Amino acid sequence: AAKGAHGSHLKVESELERCRAEGHWDRMPELVRQLQTLSMPGGGGNRRGSPSAAFTFPDTDDFGKLLLAEALLEQCLKENHAKIKDSMPLLEKNEPKMSEAKNYLSSILNHGRLSPQYMCEAMLILGKLHYVEGSYRDAISMYARAGIDDMSMENKPLYQMRLLSEAFVIKGLSLERLPNSIASRFRLTEREEEVITCFERASWIAQVFLQELEKTTNNSTSRHLKGCHPLDYELTYFLEAALQSAYVKNLKKGNIVKGMRELREVLRTVETKATQNFKVPLLPQGQHRGSPPAPPHQRIHGNSRCGAEPGAGAGGGPDSELAECRSHL
Repeated sequence: AAKGAHGSHLKVESELERCRAEGHWDRMPELVRQLQTLSMPGGGGNRRGSPSAAFTFPDTDDFGKLLLAEALLEQCLKENHAKIKDSMPLLEKNEPKMSEAKNYLSSILNHGRLSPQYMCEAMLILGKLHYVEGSYRDAISMYARAGIDDMSMENKPLYQMRLLSEAFVIKGLSLERLPNSIASRFRLTEREEEVITCFERASWIAQVFLQELEKTTNNSTSRHLKGCHPLDYELTYFLEAALQSAYVKNLKKGNIVKGMRELREVLRTVETKATQNFKVPLLPQGQHRGSPPAPPHQRIHGNSRCGAEPGAGAGGGPDSELAECRSHL
Protein backbone atom coordinates (compact mmCIF):
# COMPACT_ATOMS: atom_id res chain seq x y z
CA ALA A 1 0.00 0.00 0.00
CA ALA A 2 2.85 2.34 0.88
CA LYS A 3 4.50 1.64 -2.47
CA GLY A 4 1.25 2.38 -4.26
CA ALA A 5 0.80 5.67 -2.41
CA HIS A 6 4.40 6.56 -3.22
CA GLY A 7 3.73 6.00 -6.91
CA SER A 8 0.50 7.98 -6.80
CA HIS A 9 2.24 10.91 -5.16
CA LEU A 10 5.00 10.90 -7.75
CA LYS A 11 2.48 10.74 -10.56
CA VAL A 12 0.45 13.69 -9.27
CA GLU A 13 3.52 15.86 -8.66
CA SER A 14 4.91 15.03 -12.11
CA GLU A 15 1.59 15.95 -13.69
CA LEU A 16 1.49 19.21 -11.71
CA GLU A 17 4.91 20.21 -13.05
CA ARG A 18 3.91 19.29 -16.60
CA CYS A 19 0.68 21.29 -16.44
CA ARG A 20 2.49 24.31 -15.04
CA ALA A 21 5.04 24.15 -17.85
CA GLU A 22 2.51 23.64 -20.65
CA GLY A 23 -0.23 25.89 -19.28
CA HIS A 24 -3.02 23.37 -18.61
CA TRP A 25 -4.57 25.56 -15.92
CA ASP A 26 -8.01 23.95 -16.03
CA ARG A 27 -6.51 20.75 -14.61
CA MET A 28 -4.99 22.35 -11.52
CA PRO A 29 -7.99 22.23 -9.11
CA GLU A 30 -8.40 18.47 -9.49
CA LEU A 31 -4.66 17.82 -9.20
CA VAL A 32 -4.49 19.97 -6.07
CA ARG A 33 -7.34 17.96 -4.54
CA GLN A 34 -5.51 14.71 -5.32
CA LEU A 35 -2.26 16.00 -3.83
CA GLN A 36 -3.93 17.18 -0.64
CA THR A 37 -5.78 13.87 -0.24
CA LEU A 38 -2.50 11.96 -0.60
CA SER A 39 -0.83 14.27 1.95
CA MET A 40 -3.45 13.74 4.65
CA PRO A 41 -2.79 11.22 7.45
CA GLY A 42 -3.33 7.80 5.99
CA GLY A 43 -3.19 9.16 2.45
CA GLY A 44 0.43 8.26 1.77
CA GLY A 45 1.94 11.73 2.30
CA ASN A 46 5.17 12.83 3.96
CA ARG A 47 7.24 10.94 1.43
CA ARG A 48 11.01 11.41 1.54
CA GLY A 49 12.52 12.96 -1.59
CA SER A 50 9.31 14.60 -2.77
CA PRO A 51 8.96 18.39 -3.11
CA SER A 52 6.07 18.08 -0.66
CA ALA A 53 7.78 15.47 1.51
CA ALA A 54 8.42 17.74 4.49
CA PHE A 55 5.03 19.47 4.41
CA THR A 56 2.64 19.18 7.27
CA PHE A 57 -0.96 19.31 6.10
CA PRO A 58 -1.30 23.13 6.58
CA ASP A 59 1.81 23.54 4.41
CA THR A 60 0.31 21.33 1.74
CA ASP A 61 -2.73 23.55 1.96
CA ASP A 62 -0.51 26.58 1.28
CA PHE A 63 1.13 24.73 -1.61
CA GLY A 64 -2.33 24.11 -3.02
CA LYS A 65 -3.09 27.80 -2.68
CA LEU A 66 0.07 28.57 -4.65
CA LEU A 67 -0.98 26.29 -7.49
CA LEU A 68 -4.55 27.60 -7.54
CA ALA A 69 -3.37 31.22 -7.42
CA GLU A 70 -1.18 30.71 -10.47
CA ALA A 71 -3.98 28.97 -12.37
CA LEU A 72 -6.52 31.68 -11.49
CA LEU A 73 -4.16 34.47 -12.53
CA GLU A 74 -3.25 32.80 -15.83
CA GLN A 75 -6.92 32.24 -16.66
CA CYS A 76 -7.63 35.90 -15.85
CA LEU A 77 -4.76 37.03 -18.10
CA LYS A 78 -6.02 34.92 -20.96
CA GLU A 79 -9.53 36.34 -20.59
CA ASN A 80 -8.11 39.89 -20.61
CA HIS A 81 -5.49 39.47 -23.32
CA ALA A 82 -6.65 42.52 -25.31
CA LYS A 83 -6.44 44.80 -22.25
CA ILE A 84 -2.97 43.53 -21.35
CA LYS A 85 -1.77 44.01 -24.91
CA ASP A 86 -3.00 47.62 -24.74
CA SER A 87 -1.33 48.09 -21.32
CA MET A 88 -4.68 48.67 -19.59
CA PRO A 89 -4.43 47.87 -15.85
CA LEU A 90 -6.87 45.25 -14.58
CA LEU A 91 -8.99 46.33 -11.63
CA GLU A 92 -9.18 43.83 -8.79
CA LYS A 93 -12.82 44.72 -8.10
CA ASN A 94 -13.73 43.70 -11.66
CA GLU A 95 -11.62 40.53 -11.78
CA PRO A 96 -12.71 37.96 -9.16
CA LYS A 97 -10.09 35.42 -10.28
CA MET A 98 -7.29 37.96 -9.88
CA SER A 99 -8.68 39.01 -6.49
CA GLU A 100 -8.82 35.40 -5.28
CA ALA A 101 -5.28 34.76 -6.56
CA LYS A 102 -4.00 37.84 -4.72
CA ASN A 103 -5.63 36.70 -1.47
CA TYR A 104 -4.05 33.24 -1.80
CA LEU A 105 -0.59 34.68 -2.49
CA SER A 106 -0.79 37.21 0.34
CA SER A 107 -1.83 34.42 2.71
CA ILE A 108 1.13 32.26 1.61
CA LEU A 109 3.66 35.05 2.13
CA ASN A 110 2.16 35.97 5.50
CA HIS A 111 2.27 32.37 6.74
CA GLY A 112 5.84 31.74 5.54
CA ARG A 113 5.40 27.97 5.87
CA LEU A 114 6.52 26.88 2.42
CA SER A 115 10.09 26.07 1.42
CA PRO A 116 12.22 28.93 0.00
CA GLN A 117 11.64 27.59 -3.53
CA TYR A 118 7.87 27.84 -3.31
CA MET A 119 7.94 31.13 -1.38
CA CYS A 120 10.01 32.51 -4.24
CA GLU A 121 7.49 31.18 -6.79
CA ALA A 122 4.71 32.95 -4.89
CA MET A 123 6.67 36.20 -5.15
CA LEU A 124 7.18 35.76 -8.91
CA ILE A 125 3.48 35.16 -9.45
CA LEU A 126 2.53 38.10 -7.23
CA GLY A 127 4.99 40.31 -9.12
CA LYS A 128 3.17 39.46 -12.35
CA LEU A 129 -0.16 40.24 -10.70
CA HIS A 130 1.13 43.63 -9.51
CA TYR A 131 2.18 44.46 -13.06
CA VAL A 132 -1.18 43.70 -14.67
CA GLU A 133 -2.96 45.77 -12.03
CA GLY A 134 -0.66 48.70 -12.87
CA SER A 135 1.41 48.62 -9.67
CA TYR A 136 4.78 48.78 -11.40
CA ARG A 137 6.87 49.75 -8.37
CA ASP A 138 5.30 46.91 -6.39
CA ALA A 139 6.17 44.48 -9.19
CA ILE A 140 9.80 45.61 -9.20
CA SER A 141 9.97 45.41 -5.40
CA MET A 142 8.51 41.90 -5.39
CA TYR A 143 11.08 40.70 -7.93
CA ALA A 144 13.86 42.28 -5.86
CA ARG A 145 12.51 40.46 -2.80
CA ALA A 146 12.54 37.20 -4.74
CA GLY A 147 16.14 37.86 -5.83
CA ILE A 148 15.62 37.11 -9.52
CA ASP A 149 18.96 38.67 -10.54
CA ASP A 150 20.82 35.94 -8.65
CA MET A 151 18.67 32.98 -9.69
CA SER A 152 20.22 30.11 -11.60
CA MET A 153 18.39 27.95 -14.13
CA GLU A 154 20.60 24.93 -13.58
CA ASN A 155 18.58 21.77 -12.88
CA LYS A 156 15.34 23.71 -12.59
CA PRO A 157 11.96 22.33 -13.70
CA LEU A 158 10.54 23.75 -16.92
CA TYR A 159 7.78 25.77 -15.32
CA GLN A 160 10.36 27.71 -13.27
CA MET A 161 12.14 28.71 -16.47
CA ARG A 162 8.85 30.11 -17.76
CA LEU A 163 8.22 31.97 -14.51
CA LEU A 164 11.69 33.53 -14.49
CA SER A 165 11.61 34.51 -18.17
CA GLU A 166 8.29 36.25 -17.64
CA ALA A 167 9.61 37.89 -14.46
CA PHE A 168 12.52 39.49 -16.29
CA VAL A 169 10.42 40.84 -19.15
CA ILE A 170 7.85 42.19 -16.69
CA LYS A 171 10.60 43.82 -14.61
CA GLY A 172 11.91 45.50 -17.77
CA LEU A 173 8.45 46.69 -18.79
CA SER A 174 7.79 47.96 -15.26
CA LEU A 175 11.04 49.94 -15.26
CA GLU A 176 10.01 51.55 -18.55
CA ARG A 177 6.72 52.65 -17.02
CA LEU A 178 8.21 54.41 -14.00
CA PRO A 179 7.86 58.22 -14.16
CA ASN A 180 10.92 60.15 -15.34
CA SER A 181 10.06 63.56 -13.92
CA ILE A 182 12.48 63.58 -10.99
CA ALA A 183 15.10 61.15 -12.29
CA SER A 184 18.52 62.49 -13.27
CA ARG A 185 19.91 61.97 -16.76
CA PHE A 186 22.43 59.51 -15.33
CA ARG A 187 19.71 57.54 -13.57
CA LEU A 188 17.61 57.42 -16.74
CA THR A 189 20.57 56.05 -18.69
CA GLU A 190 21.23 53.52 -15.94
CA ARG A 191 17.58 52.48 -15.96
CA GLU A 192 17.60 52.10 -19.75
CA GLU A 193 20.59 49.78 -19.52
CA GLU A 194 18.85 47.74 -16.83
CA VAL A 195 15.76 47.44 -19.04
CA ILE A 196 17.82 46.05 -21.92
CA THR A 197 19.58 43.62 -19.56
CA CYS A 198 16.19 42.39 -18.31
CA PHE A 199 14.88 41.92 -21.84
CA GLU A 200 18.01 40.05 -22.94
CA ARG A 201 17.88 37.68 -19.96
CA ALA A 202 14.15 37.15 -20.52
CA SER A 203 14.74 36.26 -24.16
CA TRP A 204 17.58 33.86 -23.39
CA ILE A 205 15.64 32.01 -20.69
CA ALA A 206 12.53 31.85 -22.91
CA GLN A 207 14.58 30.26 -25.68
CA VAL A 208 16.04 27.67 -23.30
CA PHE A 209 12.55 26.96 -21.97
CA LEU A 210 11.11 26.33 -25.45
CA GLN A 211 14.06 24.15 -26.46
CA GLU A 212 13.76 22.05 -23.32
CA LEU A 213 9.98 21.87 -23.64
CA GLU A 214 10.31 20.44 -27.12
CA LYS A 215 12.90 17.89 -25.98
CA THR A 216 10.66 16.77 -23.14
CA THR A 217 7.64 16.52 -25.42
CA ASN A 218 9.55 14.58 -28.07
CA ASN A 219 10.85 12.15 -25.45
CA SER A 220 7.36 11.69 -24.05
CA THR A 221 5.84 11.15 -27.49
CA SER A 222 8.51 8.62 -28.46
CA ARG A 223 7.49 6.45 -25.52
CA HIS A 224 3.93 6.18 -26.83
CA LEU A 225 2.38 4.69 -29.93
CA LYS A 226 2.58 6.51 -33.24
CA GLY A 227 -0.31 8.86 -33.92
CA CYS A 228 0.06 10.65 -30.60
CA HIS A 229 -1.01 14.30 -30.71
CA PRO A 230 1.88 16.73 -31.40
CA LEU A 231 2.72 19.48 -28.95
CA ASP A 232 -0.04 22.08 -28.94
CA TYR A 233 1.43 24.94 -26.93
CA GLU A 234 0.07 28.46 -26.70
CA LEU A 235 2.66 31.08 -25.83
CA THR A 236 1.56 33.35 -23.03
CA TYR A 237 1.54 37.08 -23.73
CA PHE A 238 4.54 37.61 -21.47
CA LEU A 239 6.51 34.66 -22.80
CA GLU A 240 6.11 35.93 -26.35
CA ALA A 241 7.01 39.44 -25.18
CA ALA A 242 10.13 37.90 -23.60
CA LEU A 243 11.15 36.50 -26.97
CA GLN A 244 10.53 39.79 -28.77
CA SER A 245 11.46 42.62 -26.43
CA ALA A 246 15.28 42.40 -26.55
CA TYR A 247 15.71 42.56 -30.32
CA VAL A 248 12.85 45.03 -30.72
CA LYS A 249 14.40 47.34 -28.11
CA ASN A 250 17.81 47.22 -29.73
CA LEU A 251 16.47 47.78 -33.24
CA LYS A 252 14.42 50.78 -32.06
CA LYS A 253 17.55 52.23 -30.41
CA GLY A 254 19.49 51.81 -33.66
CA ASN A 255 21.61 48.89 -32.45
CA ILE A 256 20.99 47.04 -35.72
CA VAL A 257 23.85 44.51 -35.50
CA LYS A 258 23.01 43.46 -31.96
CA GLY A 259 19.28 43.43 -32.69
CA MET A 260 19.78 41.26 -35.79
CA ARG A 261 21.95 38.82 -33.86
CA GLU A 262 19.29 38.50 -31.16
CA LEU A 263 16.55 38.11 -33.75
CA ARG A 264 18.45 35.30 -35.49
CA GLU A 265 18.81 33.47 -32.18
CA VAL A 266 15.08 33.80 -31.51
CA LEU A 267 14.14 32.62 -34.98
CA ARG A 268 16.42 29.59 -34.70
CA THR A 269 14.62 28.72 -31.49
CA VAL A 270 11.06 29.28 -32.65
CA GLU A 271 11.42 27.66 -36.06
CA THR A 272 11.05 24.22 -34.56
CA LYS A 273 8.27 21.69 -34.52
CA ALA A 274 7.00 23.16 -31.27
CA THR A 275 6.91 26.82 -32.19
CA GLN A 276 6.53 27.32 -35.92
CA ASN A 277 3.69 29.86 -35.88
CA PHE A 278 5.64 32.52 -33.99
CA LYS A 279 5.50 35.80 -35.91
CA VAL A 280 8.08 38.57 -35.91
CA PRO A 281 6.35 41.81 -34.93
CA LEU A 282 6.55 44.88 -37.10
CA LEU A 283 8.08 48.02 -35.66
CA PRO A 284 5.58 50.74 -36.58
CA GLN A 285 6.82 54.31 -36.53
CA GLY A 286 5.78 56.20 -33.47
CA GLN A 287 5.27 53.11 -31.34
CA HIS A 288 4.66 54.29 -27.78
CA ARG A 289 7.82 54.26 -25.70
CA GLY A 290 7.70 51.44 -23.21
CA SER A 291 4.98 49.53 -25.03
CA PRO A 292 5.92 45.88 -25.54
CA PRO A 293 5.52 44.44 -29.04
CA ALA A 294 2.02 43.13 -29.46
CA PRO A 295 2.26 39.34 -29.55
CA PRO A 296 -0.11 37.62 -31.97
CA HIS A 297 -0.94 35.10 -29.21
CA GLN A 298 -1.43 32.40 -31.79
CA ARG A 299 -1.77 28.74 -31.03
CA ILE A 300 1.29 26.74 -31.90
CA HIS A 301 0.95 23.38 -33.62
CA GLY A 302 3.69 20.83 -33.79
CA ASN A 303 3.25 19.77 -37.41
CA SER A 304 2.65 23.13 -39.09
CA ARG A 305 4.96 25.01 -41.38
CA CYS A 306 6.26 28.45 -40.54
CA GLY A 307 4.88 30.78 -43.14
CA ALA A 308 5.01 33.89 -40.98
CA GLU A 309 6.91 36.72 -42.61
CA PRO A 310 7.89 39.87 -40.81
CA GLY A 311 6.01 42.02 -43.28
CA ALA A 312 7.01 44.19 -46.17
CA GLY A 313 8.96 47.29 -45.27
CA ALA A 314 9.13 50.26 -47.58
CA GLY A 315 12.66 50.12 -48.90
CA GLY A 316 15.03 49.49 -45.98
CA GLY A 317 14.29 50.13 -42.33
CA PRO A 318 13.55 47.54 -39.65
CA ASP A 319 10.96 45.60 -41.65
CA SER A 320 13.26 44.93 -44.59
CA GLU A 321 16.10 44.17 -42.16
CA LEU A 322 13.91 41.55 -40.50
CA ALA A 323 12.99 40.02 -43.85
CA GLU A 324 16.65 39.93 -44.85
CA CYS A 325 17.55 38.31 -41.55
CA ARG A 326 15.04 35.52 -42.08
CA SER A 327 16.20 34.97 -45.67
CA HIS A 328 19.76 34.32 -44.45
CA LEU A 329 18.83 31.75 -41.80
